[in-house]
Amino acid sequence: MTSTAADPGSPEYWNGEGGRRWLAHMDQTERLLEPLTASLYEAAAVAAGEAVLDIGCGGGATSRELAERAGPAGRVTGVDVSAPILAAARERARGLRNLAFMV
Repeated sequence: MTSTAADPGSPEYWNGEGGRRWLAHMDQTERLLEPLTASLYEAAAVAAGEAVLDIGCGGGATSRELAERAGPAGRVTGVDVSAPILAAARERARGLRNLAFMV
């Protein structure tokens, strides 16, 4: 089976229609995910100075929180398949020197 732009599992989807939809509702979606991400932070127990890889970081809310927890001596890399969503993540994370994003 091949991926198509309408397939939510395809990079084309997240760099097109899916990415636009995510961006339109990003703040609301991140608020809905807060209970889940709270559990994630507790389980990950990121300490100052650690290096963290945030796979599927979306708009970067988790990456920003993890960067705060890792502190200036730590490093967080947020990875996502959607270049448009990562552009928003980069904008929202301006000033966090220990945080980088990549497609």
